[in-house]
Amino acid sequence: MTQGVVTKGAVTKGTMTVPGRVGPNAIIQVAEALRIDRGEALCHAVFARAGLLRHLREPPGAMVEEADVAALQAALRAVLGPAHAARIAREAGRR
Repeated sequence: MTQGVVTKGAVTKGTMTVPGRVGPNAIIQVAEALRIDRGEALCHAVFARAGLLRHLREPPGAMVEEADVAALQAALRAVLGPAHAARIAREAGRR
């Protein structure tokens, strides 16, 4: 097995860099927590800001790119503010 080098969420194997991957619940459970806390319209607004409406239309069924999760968390902070975004993230993590 070839060992890779991890750099900022990506793994470099030889000359190929593979983006970091995260489980789909990092997207799915944030959507559910947002819907319960603030409703469908705000959930849609956050996902739109993150450029992830495709994940609302069809929740991911496999690992997602780490960049998607980072974009969603940044959009949460931008729309809700840091404290409320942290609360949503904690609730999503409990699910």
